[in-house]
Amino acid sequence: MKLTIERYKWLRGEGSARSALLRADDSKMCCLGFYCLALGVPESVFGGAKMPYTLPQDKREHLPAWLMDLGEEDYFSHTDVLDLALLNDNVGLDQDAREQLIIAVFARHDVQVEFV
Repeated sequence: MKLTIERYKWLRGEGSARSALLRADDSKMCCLGFYCLALGVPESVFGGAKMPYTLPQDKREHLPAWLMDLGEEDYFSHTDVLDLALLNDNVGLDQDAREQLIIAVFARHDVQVEFV
């Protein structure tokens, strides 16, 4: 699958408190928001959700299992979905590093990411 992330609409590097799949006040999306949209989840149901597993149940049933994987739910858990959220929201990463790291995580799931 190919995933295109439009930089002008990409919400990144502002920390997790301001992040969302789709932020209502400016319509910007995190990388996971772009992916959910590409998988057929309509923007109208994002409703301020921060992670795919917080979307309405009937809208996330067809999403890949790895997007729902929270690991052991402890401080040391690292799953690809959590890593993507952390990479996307990290205030200390420069854009090139952020993009390359996000590309690498998605590639583990046969998703080719292009930033435009």
